[in-house]
Amino acid sequence: RWRLAVADPAAPQRAHWRPLVDEDAGSVLDAVRRIEGPDGARLALLRSRHAVSEIALHHVDGTPAGAVELPGTGSVHGLT
Repeated sequence: RWRLAVADPAAPQRAHWRPLVDEDAGSVLDAVRRIEGPDGARLALLRSRHAVSEIALHHVDGTPAGAVELPGTGSVHGLT
C-alpha cells in the first residue's frame, strides 16, 4: 500500500518522519517523481488499483493538485 513521508537529512530516523501523502488503502504506491513546471514543482505519484495504473499530482507540500488522465485501462511502468 505505502505512503509518502519526508524527514530532515540531519535526522533521518523513522521517529522523525513526517507524512506527506497518506496511504490510500485501495491502491499500491509504485513510484514518485518530482517534476518541475512553469508554475512550480509537483509530485507525480504512480499508483496501482486492481492492476490498473493511475497518476495523481500533488503540490510539494502534499496537497492534491489533480490527476493525469491516461488513455485507457492499463499499466504504467515507471516514471521518468
